[in-house]
Amino acid sequence: MLVPIVWVGILIGLNNGLQAVTMTPIGKLSDRIGRKPIIHLGLLGTSLVLVLYAIANGLFILIIAQIILSFAFAGIFTGESAFVADIAPEFKHNEIMGFLSFTLGFASLLGSLFAGIVAEFWGLRIMFMILAILPVIGSAIVFLKVKETVTRSNPTFTDH
Repeated sequence: MLVPIVWVGILIGLNNGLQAVTMTPIGKLSDRIGRKPIIHLGLLGTSLVLVLYAIANGLFILIIAQIILSFAFAGIFTGESAFVADIAPEFKHNEIMGFLSFTLGFASLLGSLFAGIVAEFWGLRIMFMILAILPVIGSAIVFLKVKETVTRSNPTFTDH
């Protein structure tokens, strides 16, 4: 089933618009419950979106995927930014935030190249399924290696 090209813009706009609206509430949730749960949900949500892309056979699944992706990206972005701000020495906040932005951009570059090579050999559906594994690996690394920075004794923790 072919979908009019206008839907590509609508789907991207839906994702970007929901991200803009959800960043602040998800950031507030990250201050309440911690960085790790928000990052985990973001990574696992991203994995789910990639699986949905692989199995999508119509517009409805793509709309659902974009909605989930907007929440997932908002979780990853706010959680990791807050985490980095928590652990960065005060005199290096900007430098470390710059490094975080660099690593995200560089990972996007490498990921795009990898995805293109996989898609060339095995097709888009297989590419999305293979890519869906990567956020799960990232979530496992966060679970095993990252220490939560928000606790009840931490002044950033709020009960409201």
